[in-house]
Formats: sequence, structure tokens, C-alpha cells
Amino acid sequence: MEEKNNQEEKEMTIGDLAQIATKGFEKVNKRFDQSDESIDKKIEKLATNIQNEFLALNSSVETINTNIKNNKAEIHKKADTIIHNELVYRVEKLEKKFA
Repeated sequence: MEEKNNQEEKEMTIGDLAQIATKGFEKVNKRFDQSDESIDKKIEKLATNIQNEFLALNSSVETINTNIKNNKAEIHKKADTIIHNELVYRVEKLEKKFA
């Protein structure tokens, strides 16, 4: 009788195989869905980090541009002063010569 019980336990029907396959697919799908969520969270975190770095970089570039504009303005003022002083000197020289 023990042999019959062992043989009956070993025999598997197509329905049994279908159930085992279905359970296996459900486990795989459950793991896949969970990993998708964690992948989505990782992608979201990376996107947020990239956006923050981009904003910081953009702020730095804006600061650099502002400094360049200020430097240009100072250079123009100094150049204008030098040109003005040179012209004043030349006019004074001409006035002395022709006065």
C-alpha cells in the first residue's frame, strides 16, 4: 500500500502543472512589480538630483554672467576716464600752444 501512496503522490495531472506554473508566474510578476516600484523611485530620485544640480549650475552661471557684466561696466568707465583725461591733456596743450 505504501507503494500505491507514493505512486499516487508522484502522478501529476495537467491541471496540477497549470497550477504550479500559475503560482510561479504570480511570484515572478509580484517580484517584477516590486522591482519596478523601486526602479521608479530610483529614477525619480536621480531625476530630482539632476534637476537640483542643474539649478545650482544655472545659478552659478547667472552669477558669473552678472560678474562679467559688472567687470565690463567698470572697464568701460575706466577706459572712458582714461580717454577723457587724455583728451583734456591734449586740449590743454593745444590751448597753451595757441593761446
